Amino acid sequence: MSFEIAHPLRLLVIPVCMALVLWMAHLQRSRSLKERVSHILRHVLIILTALAFAGLSILTASPDRTAWLVLDASASVREEEVVSLARQALQEAGNDRKTGIIVFGRHAAVEKSIGGNTEWTGLHVSADRSASNLGEALSLASALLPTDSNGGIAVISDGAVTGAAEWADSRTGVPVNTLQVARKTGPDAQVTEISVPDTLYQGQKYTTLVTVYTNTAGEATLLLSENHETPRTQRVTLRKGENTFAFESVASRSGVIPCEAQILLDGDTVAPNNLNGTYTVVSGEMNVLLAEGKSGEGEELKKMLESAGMKVRVIPVSMLSEQAADLWAYHAIALVNVDAEQLSEAQAEALDEAVRELGCGLAVFGGDSSYALGGYRGSLIEKMLPVSIDVKNKMDLPSTALVIAIDKSGSMSDSSWGLTRLQLAREAACSALEILNERDSAGVIAFDDTGKWVVPLSPVTDVAAMQEKVRTIRL
Repeated sequence: MSFEIAHPLRLLVIPVCMALVLWMAHLQRSRSLKERVSHILRHVLIILTALAFAGLSILTASPDRTAWLVLDASASVREEEVVSLARQALQEAGNDRKTGIIVFGRHAAVEKSIGGNTEWTGLHVSADRSASNLGEALSLASALLPTDSNGGIAVISDGAVTGAAEWADSRTGVPVNTLQVARKTGPDAQVTEISVPDTLYQGQKYTTLVTVYTNTAGEATLLLSENHETPRTQRVTLRKGENTFAFESVASRSGVIPCEAQILLDGDTVAPNNLNGTYTVVSGEMNVLLAEGKSGEGEELKKMLESAGMKVRVIPVSMLSEQAADLWAYHAIALVNVDAEQLSEAQAEALDEAVRELGCGLAVFGGDSSYALGGYRGSLIEKMLPVSIDVKNKMDLPSTALVIAIDKSGSMSDSSWGLTRLQLAREAACSALEILNERDSAGVIAFDDTGKWVVPLSPVTDVAAMQEKVRTIRL
């Protein structure tokens, strides 16, 4: 028998209450026997109340003794040895302890329910012998122990946990005893992992990585089967320890594609762990829309993408849809040497929505009409890109002195695109001033038969003021 207190700190109320009772008794200055007995009873009542408040429990051992035998049925142990030890344990337990049996390989299952019957003929549960998931077996045994019994768990295993679980007896909350048996000895190669991309597109090329662990070096045969087709065979040389091999494949059809790898080593003593598998999900063909700024510039890119199994449509950028829903039909959109002015505002907004909201991919390929040369600075295209057209850390650049000379003679009155040449020159000068910083200097000269400083050469401290002076230049 033992005691347990759930909240020990609550016992601190006992001395406080007793001190209060003694203080009250001192004030009353009573000496009669009746009052003294009353004080004693008050103290006892306070102590009992405080113990109840602190959660006092009296623990007694249950006469009902139960136990689970947890048997390792993985390929690395000798089944006959485990069965023999389990039978011996059942006989020794007799009728005094109710005993059940749990068998585990990759997963755990009940072989014999808890009871006083000591008769057991051997393993009947079919276990996946390719791994040893001890953690699952311990959790199952702990969950099936009666709460009102004096229970325990005994594990019979070689201690070679080949699955993801560990020896985790602390997780069960009940006593766990272990009996380690000898492992099978001899050559052993196992496929520990097979890795493929989680998702693919039909026609896409991909690499399957197969990891093989072996306790001995030698020649072996590695087989890879995809979608239940005839396995591909590769003769491999194994080094002791971990080995990784690659298979190149093409996703030929859509759907869920199972992949299995098997290693065949002469004299392998543990065959069940030679096979491992996984799967990948293949969607339909990957559709790519390639928008060209200039005709023919995307031809080489088209060939590269098609060689990777993608379906590519090439259009001039002027045909790019102004509706994001139309662009959503493509997995990715590529702009090839596209000038920002070639995209209308509606086209740019549709492209931005398709990329940001609908999840379309975007690739922008450079040229003489893209990025800085294509006027991306400050445009919606720049906001979609992970790069900035402007230089962020301008303090790392050397200072610059820029002098702009603008012709204001009569020939500058000729018009192009609805603007005079002088108006175009003024706006070009204003744009040039915008990229300068306070460490730079700038000046603007207007000339016809003579020249005159419109903006004297000085540090660029107020770009707006300089631009305002430039716009005052007249013919």
